[in-house]
Amino acid sequence: MVEPRTIEAVRQESTFVIGGLVVVGLLVRICLLWYTGLSNGLEGRVELSTAFTSFLRLKECAKLTLLQIEPYDGDICTHHPFMLNLYLVLAHLVDGELAVDVAYAVADTVTGVVLGLMADEGDRAFVSGIYMLSPVGLIILASKSTAVWHNMLVVIAMALAVHGSSYMSMAFLALATSISMYPALLLPALVMVLRKNARRPGSLLFGPVIEAVSAYVMQLGLLYAQARRLAGEGGLAWWAVPGFVRTVYEPLVLVYDLTPNVGLWWYFFVEMFDDFRAFFLGVFQLHLLIYVAPLCIRLADDPLFAATTLLGLLAVFKPYPTLADTHLYWSLLLLWWRSTIRGRLRYSFILGCGIAFCALFGPAFYHLWIVAGTGNANFFYAITLVWALVQGWLVADVLFAWVKKAYEVEDPTAVGQEIILE
Repeated sequence: MVEPRTIEAVRQESTFVIGGLVVVGLLVRICLLWYTGLSNGLEGRVELSTAFTSFLRLKECAKLTLLQIEPYDGDICTHHPFMLNLYLVLAHLVDGELAVDVAYAVADTVTGVVLGLMADEGDRAFVSGIYMLSPVGLIILASKSTAVWHNMLVVIAMALAVHGSSYMSMAFLALATSISMYPALLLPALVMVLRKNARRPGSLLFGPVIEAVSAYVMQLGLLYAQARRLAGEGGLAWWAVPGFVRTVYEPLVLVYDLTPNVGLWWYFFVEMFDDFRAFFLGVFQLHLLIYVAPLCIRLADDPLFAATTLLGLLAVFKPYPTLADTHLYWSLLLLWWRSTIRGRLRYSFILGCGIAFCALFGPAFYHLWIVAGTGNANFFYAITLVWALVQGWLVADVLFAWVKKAYEVEDPTAVGQEIILE
């Protein structure tokens, strides 16, 4: 009789702590956005936003719409019609600017709460607390990057998959895919999560798989039709390419915008001869796909960890990454921190020094190049190479920690012993 009371007491205490964190986190976020004025200085930072997540671009799209100019005629509006219409609705409330700030604060708080609900019973307050009070997350929020909404949708999709809600999980994944395309790579891993946690397993072996994939494809089609309507192009023939496809998705595939960011693509394609551009563009895009099957196969026992690892790789290798992508990966790692990662990383000191080095010299090198004019593009690209190395190294080290934990579970005598990979 003692054990159930203990579990219930832990559950109540965790709920109470998370409730307090929600209140504190929400108030901190609203005050940060509404009173500090940090957004004005962070909205244009290349570390925090790109053309596809920039709040400044979103406001430009809204301004064009209010002036009755088709926003998707040129190449300025790179935001999905869903994000544009959400901003227009919020901006036309009693106090539009406050409504936008509150919406951003609520979205980020929801992400922290859902992350906590994904964790084990005793780790929920720890996971939510770290996310709610993370300085990196608060800086990202202050930039008002639309990646805040993308991260919320991805986390909710993962949490619903963990709880076996196939239709709703695929709905949120389809919505995230509609906004930024690359969450589609998470589909195999999340389908495996759903198959593992299905509430009503199908009579066939692949029943939950067929159900999830069908729901995802169907909802992608519905969202596409709704996006056409919101963009004012619902009357076009079904085979006609809407304007928002040319400005939202096509640049992600063909990488038109070579504005500097923290990724690896922009400098490479600036220096690329046009004769070879198509070939390397295909190589770079296909490179993102090659990790999906191996990770899903090797991490089949923990498909949620496979999805998290894919997000870490996307933060390194997708064409327009920001610090928000890295922060999402770091936040999800908290789910395994106490049980798997802590004490099993081999290069934690080197990785910590690398992150600190990039945090200090990244903004400095960008300032020397763009503002002071005393450097060149090589300054900033060099630090982005270091940043990519550190992130890739972290993903590899965390994978090693997972493999080591799995080996220790299989062979308890190996606990504390060094593992040599051949």
